[in-house]
Amino acid sequence: MAEELKYCPNCGEEVAATDEFCGKCGFNLKAFRTGQIQPEATVVKSEATSVSQPRATVKAKRTTGRKPRKRWPWVLGGIVVLLLVCFIGGSWYYSKSNQAERLATEVTSTDDDDIADAVVDDNGQAVDDDAVKPLQALYESNSSARDTIKQAVKTMDSSQMPFELVKDGHHFLFTRYMLQAKSFRLTVKTNVKDATVTNNGDSVSAKAVSGGYTVDDLFPGRYNLQVAGNVSGSSQSVTKVLPAIDIYKQLDNTVSLKAKAPQTTAAQAPAPQTNNSDQSSDSNDDSNGSTDYSYDISLRNDNTDDDILIGDWRSNAGTWEFNDDGTYEGEDTNDNDLSGTWEVVYHKGNYWNIKYHHDDGQTDVEPYRYQNGQLVQCQMKLHWHADD
Repeated sequence: MAEELKYCPNCGEEVAATDEFCGKCGFNLKAFRTGQIQPEATVVKSEATSVSQPRATVKAKRTTGRKPRKRWPWVLGGIVVLLLVCFIGGSWYYSKSNQAERLATEVTSTDDDDIADAVVDDNGQAVDDDAVKPLQALYESNSSARDTIKQAVKTMDSSQMPFELVKDGHHFLFTRYMLQAKSFRLTVKTNVKDATVTNNGDSVSAKAVSGGYTVDDLFPGRYNLQVAGNVSGSSQSVTKVLPAIDIYKQLDNTVSLKAKAPQTTAAQAPAPQTNNSDQSSDSNDDSNGSTDYSYDISLRNDNTDDDILIGDWRSNAGTWEFNDDGTYEGEDTNDNDLSGTWEVVYHKGNYWNIKYHHDDGQTDVEPYRYQNGQLVQCQMKLHWHADD
């Protein structure tokens, strides 16, 4: 058997008849020849396959014995590529312009939760659903305002929106942006004294100023304000609902609320003043002409009390109406219809200067005097009677 064993039965290595151990794998060839052991990895091959089989076995063994390739560089490379893709994708998704577009959709939603999620107040604090109700009311009543605000937020044009796009923390590695609401002020010009101001029944903090009240730190949107109080010293309480206004374009807004004095009070028909030196030349304006207060700017003051003026008036030239919301309607001496807004720029005793902002774009100031229940337009010498 020793002469016939040409290959190691364990690994297939070529051996000599005199070898007792395999020079490659150390297999005990002597014990194998005497039948004491069997190969560990292979089965004894028949003599017919002793030439070809060991070659196959050797090839398989050599293949199995190769060192495994190192995979960690590939794994590390894959992680780097994944992180790079995530960073590029995040940079795009959280870019300022893309965030602005998403905020534009949220802040112009009709859902108050979505609006609140997109906005912080002027102190950078989150707002609740109640705070955004005015903005929600604006969208429901004015679709064009909603479209304007949405486009302005998308293009980050702060001049056309009631917000500023500001940084507000981070999304992971990327800057997060929010819409910070601009703070608005409302001035209410009114003759109502000791008034309480409410918006849809909710109390609004108002500060008394000359000629009315101011309301600060209003959230942008639409308001329906109520002012209740006393007029001309009368204990009568009056409540007037202001026309709905859109607080979202100008930081300072002014509205007018004028209440007509009660008919039973003495304030309805004040007595003519006789001791005012700046009015003496006007005591008989039909015969002596009239003092033109409209062009004497030095006589302007901030006394805007206009209880007597509000209401309907009639003369031989037609009718004229001073409305308590600061608008007017009437006709001129040529029967042309006129309309616009009005405000008192001078008042002393029984004399008023009224500034008109006509709908045709013209502005002028007219002096008036109240005497014996009549409203006299001084320059035109027109006498207006209360049209009850």
